Amino acid sequence: MDQESPRVDLTKAESTDTETPDTETSPDPESASAADLERFEASMNPWVQRLERWGLRLGIALVVVMILFVAVIRWLNEPLPELRPSREADQLARKMMAAVNVDAWQSVGAISWNFGDRRQHLWDRQRQLARVIWEDNLVLLDLETRLGVAVTPEGELRGPERSRLEKMAWSHWCNDSFWLNPIAKVFDEGTSRGLVEVDGETALLVRYDSGGVTPGDAYLWFVDSDGKPNRWKMWTSILPFGGVEATWDDWMTLGSGALVSTRHKTALFELELTDIVAGPNLRMMAPKGDPFGPLIERKPELAYRYQQKEDAKITPFAQGPEPVSNVSLGEVIRKAAGAEKPAED
Repeated sequence: MDQESPRVDLTKAESTDTETPDTETSPDPESASAADLERFEASMNPWVQRLERWGLRLGIALVVVMILFVAVIRWLNEPLPELRPSREADQLARKMMAAVNVDAWQSVGAISWNFGDRRQHLWDRQRQLARVIWEDNLVLLDLETRLGVAVTPEGELRGPERSRLEKMAWSHWCNDSFWLNPIAKVFDEGTSRGLVEVDGETALLVRYDSGGVTPGDAYLWFVDSDGKPNRWKMWTSILPFGGVEATWDDWMTLGSGALVSTRHKTALFELELTDIVAGPNLRMMAPKGDPFGPLIERKPELAYRYQQKEDAKITPFAQGPEPVSNVSLGEVIRKAAGAEKPAED
């Protein structure tokens, strides 16, 4: 009698072959048991603890850095000396003005300069107009109204964008023209002057309580025996601490006889004024045409202001000025855009 072969439960064998070990993947919250969730949380705990430790260390490091930063600023910061106005202070201020021939500065009708290779300026002092060029921007500004013409490679700006560039140009002009000749402004309205003794040296403290972009700034001038400045210390809102010292070097004599310093060194930066050209009026510096023509066209009243100034007696400099570049709006647009072909202004 044939022996019957044993039967195999294929269902159980297939189930055994396809069985896989448990993994540490995140359990499905809907189907996972409480024990599964506890095992998952236990497996993640070391990583959470590591992140917490690193976060705590980072927070402590940031606090330490902030404390050190504040400590360094306080250590570097020099308190502003007390200002006591006096007649002797005014006398030293006038001596300093005479040393750089401020009277001759008053006969400068127009001047152009480059401010630290960052901005180019043309200042018509007779009409109180300024041309400020930086990056891809050109602004022709009426300094009395702080309004003007603003141009970028995209063309002439209107509305809020023009107002934004007008404010920037005004701020740039205030800062850069002050570095050009602040000595001419020591008796401006809103200024105070006092003497300060520093290590046996008498210095002149000048504080600007009004005017400009950052009223309240103060400067402590140190001068040679003849009254010529050699350095100053600054207390301004844009510097991280007070008492930053800057030299006044490389004096240049303009055609009128006025002196301006062209190089300043500090512990934070070095500033150089280059391409300085001055003349008794803008017409002598720009014989090919008025660089402010587009502004005059939009504000005809400026032509009358110019006529009033022209009626005044003008004494030419003994040494004539070099012609200043008459940069047109179209030229600036082409230069900023990198175009090669001429475009109509």
